[in-house]
Amino acid sequence: MMLLAVVTFFIHSREITSGKSKTDWWNVLELRTLVLVSLFLQTMLIFFGNRRKYIAKEWLKLFIWLNYLSADWIATVALGILSNNCKFPDVDTNFAIMAIWAPFLLVHLGGPDTITAYSLEDNELWHRHMLELLYQLAVAVYVIYRSLNRSSLNYVTILILVAGVIKYSERTWSLRSASSDEFRKSILPPPDPGPNYAKFMDDYTAKKDEGYHVTLDEVIDVTLDISQGETQMPNPNIPDGEALRDGFKFYNIPECLFADLILSFQDHKSSQDFFQSKDWKHAFNVIAIELGLMYDMLYTKSVLTYSKHGIGIFLKYFNLIRFCLKDEPVTCIKIQKFLHIYKYFEKFYYQKTKQVSEELKELIFKQLKEKSQKATNIEECKRLCAYKGDWVLEERNCHIHDEQNSHIHDEKNCHICVISRSIKDVEFDHSILLWHIATDLCYYSEYSDSDDEPQILSAAALQSHEKSQLLSDYMLNLLVIYPFLLPNGIGQIRFEDTCAEVDELLKERKYIKEKSQVCKMILRVNTTIPPSEIKGDRSKSLLFDACRLAKSLQSLEEKKKWSKEQKWEMISNVWVEMLCHAASQCRGLNHAKQLSQGGELLTHVWLLMAHLGITEQFQISKGHVRAKLNLS
Repeated sequence: MMLLAVVTFFIHSREITSGKSKTDWWNVLELRTLVLVSLFLQTMLIFFGNRRKYIAKEWLKLFIWLNYLSADWIATVALGILSNNCKFPDVDTNFAIMAIWAPFLLVHLGGPDTITAYSLEDNELWHRHMLELLYQLAVAVYVIYRSLNRSSLNYVTILILVAGVIKYSERTWSLRSASSDEFRKSILPPPDPGPNYAKFMDDYTAKKDEGYHVTLDEVIDVTLDISQGETQMPNPNIPDGEALRDGFKFYNIPECLFADLILSFQDHKSSQDFFQSKDWKHAFNVIAIELGLMYDMLYTKSVLTYSKHGIGIFLKYFNLIRFCLKDEPVTCIKIQKFLHIYKYFEKFYYQKTKQVSEELKELIFKQLKEKSQKATNIEECKRLCAYKGDWVLEERNCHIHDEQNSHIHDEKNCHICVISRSIKDVEFDHSILLWHIATDLCYYSEYSDSDDEPQILSAAALQSHEKSQLLSDYMLNLLVIYPFLLPNGIGQIRFEDTCAEVDELLKERKYIKEKSQVCKMILRVNTTIPPSEIKGDRSKSLLFDACRLAKSLQSLEEKKKWSKEQKWEMISNVWVEMLCHAASQCRGLNHAKQLSQGGELLTHVWLLMAHLGITEQFQISKGHVRAKLNLS
């Protein structure tokens, strides 16, 4: 088709433009140009439409979005021009050849297999696509009808028309199947009325009337554990064949989670047993495969295009202090400010993307696997999901044991009180900002005053710091850029007020240009009196509350004789638990939206938690209670 369009364009370009004005020249060439542009856009979507599944680049998302919107519009305009030209088929002697472009454009409107929906909202508009199919089909049939008996190409045209109808129907069907209502219906099991109670009671009454002494005996149903059954050995020639096999095996679990449905007890137990027996690398590979399949189901013609690529796992992370320093060069900043668009893009200039390290995956899996041993019932699962850092503090004896003991110390300056209440007594977005700033301050407090080189840390302490810093910046990115993924709160207001206070400090000290200098300057402020007692609660800035927290974390080395390694290990584990809390509180629909963003760490953690049994989305019943009549 591409060759046909190009050849037609160039063969007739000379004869159709000779001796004509510029207006006539464009009127003749516009259709050919639009067909070539439409073909180019389709080619781009074929090659790049599916790559956003595992590439988290802003330019790629923008490129695909422009191609996705332009492709349908260009094809529709071209089809409209073609239908207008067919009113006067004798004007253009090449109309018989041009008529073949009508079904060819219908194939374009069917879209490539690699992308049917750019966002989840496109799936909900499948009714509109069905109406467009009928309209575009009518236009294509009209054009073909006007070209009949003019060329032997009619047979080819009809065959391409059939292909176009199939392609467009596939797209509409894929959109319908991925819409929220239809997706849930496809997963829901058939209605289950349970044992026939009326018939059972009729038998019970009849036997009792006959004079029998009737009692009930419970019948124990034996439930087979699918994880213990025979499994097919993966093909050794397929990379990650074992992960592919296991991803398909437990695929029903992410389906239910994304549709906000309840897992059965059997699925919950078999998945938990399986993932507890695996290492972190295999667990994350299986989850990547499962999320890749979910992406294909929601955004592509999945029946035809299951991809070997799983969903990528990336961190998008831009730091509050660095954001306030404005140390990132911005192109044409004056023009952006003049057009009043700088504020809209400002946050994205400081956003960076990084692939999740193996060490961080191992840390997350280790903590969740430890918690999984306690996830034995729904009440315990709710408690585990509700932890947002306090479980780590309890494990390391950094929490307030009870209200009576908390009053023994000076509550304003008790370091354990400050650390514990930074998590337990405040909203989640409040905790994120506190710990984000405190993490930076703790690290840069270890810089010497003579230069900007950090003190020498052990390899373990340095690794824990890097993981803490990365998760800290990632959680702040979610708070500022993707707040819909977190529990409701006023995080945006707190972020802006805190930035305003940092800006105020920097205006008074214009000589400060480095992040380490800013942190050391903040730490030098005396914070004996809590900021709320001086500033009130009108401003939601948390800068010096975070400073108090950082000093309390530093004091662990002196008060509890912790090493730097122990301190940073505790901080990194608190961030992991905050990440897990955020993942468990986010709805399946919002996780599904992020599948098209190149892979979200939050979504991987959410699914891993579910596989390890740390979820509230399962039923505690083991099945029907079966009873039989015992006659005596």
